[in-house]
Amino acid sequence: MIYASEINISLSFSPVILVIGILLSILFSIWIYKVTLPKISLPLKITLTAVRSLILVLILLAIFEPVISLINKEEIEPTSLILVDNSISVKNYSNDDSLKIIEGITNLNERLNGNIDLYSFGKVLRKINNDQIDQISFDDSITNISPITDLILDKKENISSVILLSDGNYNSGSDPSYELSKLGIPIFTVGIGDSIQKQDVEIRNILYNKFLYENTESVIKSIILNNGFENENVIVSLKEGNSIIEQKNILLSEKGISFIDFNYKPENSGEKKLSIEISSLENEASYANNQKSFYINVIDNKLSISIISSAPSADAKFIYNSLKQNDELEINRSIQIRNSKFLDDFNNEEILKTDILFLIGFPGKNSPPNLINFVKQKLENKTPFFIVVNENTDLQKLINFNKFLSFRINQISNNYTRAFLNISDFNSPLLGNNIEERTLWNELPPFLRNSSAFKSNSESNVIAKLKIGNTNINEPVIVTRNTAGEKSIAILAGEIWRWKLNDKQNSELLFDNFLNTAVKWLRDESNKDKFILSTDKKIYSTSENIFITAELYDEALNPLANAEIEAEIINSKNEIIPFRFNYESNGLYEYNFENLPQGNYRINAKALINDENYLETNYSLSVENSNLEKNSTIINFEFLNNLSTVSNGKFYYLKDINNTLTSANNINRLFKKEKTEKTEFKFWSNEIILFLIIFFFALEWFLRKRAGML
Repeated sequence: MIYASEINISLSFSPVILVIGILLSILFSIWIYKVTLPKISLPLKITLTAVRSLILVLILLAIFEPVISLINKEEIEPTSLILVDNSISVKNYSNDDSLKIIEGITNLNERLNGNIDLYSFGKVLRKINNDQIDQISFDDSITNISPITDLILDKKENISSVILLSDGNYNSGSDPSYELSKLGIPIFTVGIGDSIQKQDVEIRNILYNKFLYENTESVIKSIILNNGFENENVIVSLKEGNSIIEQKNILLSEKGISFIDFNYKPENSGEKKLSIEISSLENEASYANNQKSFYINVIDNKLSISIISSAPSADAKFIYNSLKQNDELEINRSIQIRNSKFLDDFNNEEILKTDILFLIGFPGKNSPPNLINFVKQKLENKTPFFIVVNENTDLQKLINFNKFLSFRINQISNNYTRAFLNISDFNSPLLGNNIEERTLWNELPPFLRNSSAFKSNSESNVIAKLKIGNTNINEPVIVTRNTAGEKSIAILAGEIWRWKLNDKQNSELLFDNFLNTAVKWLRDESNKDKFILSTDKKIYSTSENIFITAELYDEALNPLANAEIEAEIINSKNEIIPFRFNYESNGLYEYNFENLPQGNYRINAKALINDENYLETNYSLSVENSNLEKNSTIINFEFLNNLSTVSNGKFYYLKDINNTLTSANNINRLFKKEKTEKTEFKFWSNEIILFLIIFFFALEWFLRKRAGML
């Protein structure tokens, strides 16, 4: 109901000036029509004076930019929001609980003051009408808590209080306590179920690294809780698929918590599904929580880097020392001392297996032909590389590598000079993530530069150019190449180790960060970043819907909307179900699977643009024949109590549900909220005002013409 209205008028200038302007406009109109040639009748004179005055007043109003605001205020009636957990877990505790809930909701619905909105939540959010209360079935196989957060946020202007009936155990969505605590809406939680722990053994948590290395042993730790089974023997197993990796016979702790460590050494790379299982004991409250599955990613060992240098140098030493700080890198060195002597053993196999090459002053004058051939073979296979052209580089031999390089040498010189960097591409990710770090690059100490004429190739990107003294020279110093699957970074400078010894603050880290960023950039995983499949989790129950999202991007990581994504899902029996993703928006595509049978699944997807293959990717997930709701054996008091506390509400047990009636009605009596609607009329931007000015000008001209005054 609208109970008050306000009209406000605001001006860009003082209203006094406007009033004076209006009076002067009227007086001016009277003056110009006081004497006319030819003489006209008094009624026509009054009409013309009025029209001219109106025109001038309208123009003045447009100049003074008046805004007329109409403000309507409407009182909002309080609304109590009742939310009921419709999941199966509500029945885990007592058959009488569901009847007590129906009775309690009916009583609240009849006696609460103000408006009432009733919803049930579980697998989906449902609006419940008054005549449907006794039809609440408590049969949802999932408890998704996210929709209630969205509902409260959507209706927050009208809600006076929330009454939430649940056991507090949810298996989908995230804890809404923080988000709802900021709304100022009290939430009264009603706990359903037992507050006393039943006899049970469960896997509470599993601690592991999501990324492991092939043939590298790691520890997987499981946390096992027990109640009522102290000093009982159980067998705890770590499995990969159906194969047992390790098995332990343990005595359950008297303290109720046991920590079990397993050693896991993956034999090959890829995504692995592991699980931990506990043997069953008689009279457990639930066997569903005796098993827990999880996924890990096994990487092909550590990233292998080979540093090849034609002679010992400070550049090679500083680069090696910086890279070896990264535990994710496995570094091999081939530093040539004499014709056939290397500081570290020269190993052809290591070079052939390497992921990234660092060529420091290579090839040199005495570099052995077999080593040069091995490096060329790697580059032919599109191995990414980082090259430093310094005083040890034989430029004549380097020309033989032209087809792999991001630059060319037009004229060879044996002279060297001191020079500085002149950054030409501050947006390059190689220079760092913040402005402060990037500005340090132009302040680095001088390096040693060969006087040969270097030019960048057309497909290359020049990050830094040459500066000698105060003169900028259009020749590359740092140049990158990323084309046709070939990636390289070239530094056409020697003695770059000086960059690490700069006395500027943070410049020491700049050198290390540059090399580590270079390694990340060179590691070719761009295709994975441009075509991504994902789900909200990796392991589902048979009753859950599975929403698969595909993200597709172009070379510049702009979303692609004009693609067709064809896919197939393959189960454990190698049965194939083809499907096609539906485009949603902004490079996002989706598909929904309902009620997939138990098993492990692999999704192979192919993105097509203009009927041509663009990118391919794959994804794995599992469906288990488990009822997530059976994992709940006790009320989650901590969650329910915290939710009510942070929102200034209160926690009640189901037997005290009628107390929420008093609390909610007290809030409804004090609830005072109004909805304000503001409508503005702006003179200067309104087309009607312009039309009126033109119309009255035309009317004045017509009347004057009829009277022979023109």
